[in-house]
Amino acid sequence: MKDEQNNEILNEYEEWVYSNMMESPEEPEPEPEQEEEIQEEEIQEEEQEEETQLSKLRGDSHREPRIKQIKQTAIIAKTLITIVVIALVIALFVKTYYHPVTVVGPSMSPTFEDGDTLRTTTDIKPARISYDTIICFTKKGESSLIIKRVVGLPGDTVTFKDGRVCINGAIREDNCPLMEEYPSEAITLGQDEYYVLGDNRNNSRDSRVFGPVKLSEIENIVVEDVTKRNKDMKMVFKYITSDHTPTDASKTDATQTDAENNKEKGD
Repeated sequence: MKDEQNNEILNEYEEWVYSNMMESPEEPEPEPEQEEEIQEEEIQEEEQEEETQLSKLRGDSHREPRIKQIKQTAIIAKTLITIVVIALVIALFVKTYYHPVTVVGPSMSPTFEDGDTLRTTTDIKPARISYDTIICFTKKGESSLIIKRVVGLPGDTVTFKDGRVCINGAIREDNCPLMEEYPSEAITLGQDEYYVLGDNRNNSRDSRVFGPVKLSEIENIVVEDVTKRNKDMKMVFKYITSDHTPTDASKTDATQTDAENNKEKGD
């Protein structure tokens, strides 16, 4: 009997232990002081989050001037590139359309003065060359182009009389000064030869010195004097240099510096 009672007690104890093990222990409710600490921690976390967001915003605001500066620099660079491209296009157009040459020296005075810029063509054809055509050409022994006026065409016979040039026996009428020096013998031009003279007849080395000019030696045919047509164009051509600057081929063999000095004395 006693054993049965002991067994019952033992069973009840086992059931109680088992039931307590299966049930999760309830967390004790925090005390008021702990609740305040928890709230403070949450507030601090929120404040830290807000500070982090503000820092990000402040960082963006600091970058804004830099970004603005970069954009402005890019705009300036694009503008400069555009200006350079336009300038190159203009220079290419001038070179292609005008084929500019610059007169150096007095041998073509008064028609062309030292420093005049001329528009020329490089399309050299016999049909384009007639009496009074002004051409730029090269001659052996000359370092640059020479600019002169055509007075004799292929097949002509050129002679001189009393300081005037005669073509096929007829005196050529012009406003140029009488020549002080000229050949005494007649010259008959070949089928590709031209006789040229400078308008400043007494200060010009021309066909009287180096003979006729061959068609193959002609590089430019003068179309017009740009600087006399438009004075503003002189400044444009000043900065768009020509590949060919004709010499005056004067008797003084003037260089670029000599020509500039002569002009200054004349002024």
